[in-house]
Amino acid sequence: MATVRLVHLKAALHRRTWASSPPPPSALLRLPNIVARAFSTTMSPPSKAIVYDEQGSPDAVCKVRELPPLPIKDNDVCVRMLAAPINPSDINRIEGPFFS
Repeated sequence: MATVRLVHLKAALHRRTWASSPPPPSALLRLPNIVARAFSTTMSPPSKAIVYDEQGSPDAVCKVRELPPLPIKDNDVCVRMLAAPINPSDINRIEGPFFS
């Protein structure tokens, strides 16, 4: 389905032949509303977060929670995160003060 949409988007942008030069960036602004709507959404997808309420061993205090979808405003962009690194200072923050 995504491949079909991409082909339709390319066809809408080029409007001449497939061998023609790429359209100028302003061509994106002239896309029909129906094409733009196919790629937009009004709500973010459900997401997960690791949270903690008290300090201690990360294995004991960290919990995975599902977060509800949030509305996406006109000038917002929703980015899908596949992975996020854990900084060692985050572990220190969960465990408590450095010098206790």
